[in-house]
Amino acid sequence: MFFRFNRDYDSVEEMVKRFAHFVGSDMAIMDLQKFSDGTIYGLTGLADKALDERGDGKEDCRDGRMLLDNMDLDWAVIDPREHPDESMPSSFDWRTKRAVTDVKDQGECRNSWVFSSIAVVESMNAIENGVLQPLSEQNVIDCELPYDRCETRTPRMALR
Repeated sequence: MFFRFNRDYDSVEEMVKRFAHFVGSDMAIMDLQKFSDGTIYGLTGLADKALDERGDGKEDCRDGRMLLDNMDLDWAVIDPREHPDESMPSSFDWRTKRAVTDVKDQGECRNSWVFSSIAVVESMNAIENGVLQPLSEQNVIDCELPYDRCETRTPRMALR
């Protein structure tokens, strides 16, 4: 499995180091899978990286609360206690309604802010129009000039 990502390392020492990270990632995934309630975990192209090389991913969430607080939205809140005669399903899965695209690989860039924003737009369009149309994350990333395209941004920047 280690060689399926076709990596070229500068030295045998680096390959040994990367293999150790890969084995650690594989063990962590096996542990996650043991306690999974149906979620499927797998190795990605980041499996040979140390945790500090991957980033913690929290940067994308830094102003999510501020973003929601500053949006002028008319939220539709439905309290099921106010509608006792209407039956609510015990579960609902948008994947079975073809309103969610497959998981996409963002590579090593910290562009989850783009991928998550585009996924929301794709799903909203599918729910509204009945067509799941994949959109281009790369287009949004390319429009982020003069910024470093791999730099962490916020969903607000992707949606503007």
